[in-house]
Amino acid sequence: MPQGHTEPSLVLARRLAIYERCAADFLDPAREPAEAMEAWDGLLEEGDRVPGRVSDTADAPLTGEQGGLFGAGASPDGADRVLVAAYERAGRTLDDLPYTPEWATLYAEVGEATGKREREVFHTLHNLRKAGKLPRLGRAASSPPRIDAEEEAQLRERVVGQVGSLGQRDRLPFTPEFDRLVLEFNSATGRELAPHDVWRLIAKLAK
Repeated sequence: MPQGHTEPSLVLARRLAIYERCAADFLDPAREPAEAMEAWDGLLEEGDRVPGRVSDTADAPLTGEQGGLFGAGASPDGADRVLVAAYERAGRTLDDLPYTPEWATLYAEVGEATGKREREVFHTLHNLRKAGKLPRLGRAASSPPRIDAEEEAQLRERVVGQVGSLGQRDRLPFTPEFDRLVLEFNSATGRELAPHDVWRLIAKLAK
């Protein structure tokens, strides 16, 4: 820092906070680096506000605090509790939730108000599940449609082609890659499966 070991100025403190958030976006495994950096164009050279944040308005410059899912000043634990509560109200297991009316309700409640994209909210839920913080909601409300062995092999190949392995399948929902996969799978098989049905099939592949 130009100040050496002296206390940084308010402007520099803001710039450091921006850098920390930018680095977190860049390292987010659910996003391609180039895509994650689009919103930051120009701000690494100048500016003192985080792009696209509902909590950072034109009259509310960034502070040094690290924001959680719901913006600056929200603790991660508090944000997680809000999201988990919305998940419980949705009443569908995580593998059964994407592309349903229940997902639309959850996202309207916790996503749109914060400027978070659907894939980011889903990624957060996925991490909460891995951490054992999502409640068990019993059996899925719907079952995957029946497909034959050849169709399943085609779907498996397309998933691996998009994300590298079946183990990375949770990166697909709410991405252009998933939309393209649905179109290509339906075209190749002559089916007319909805995105929810295709996701249910993908979620089942590695089980």
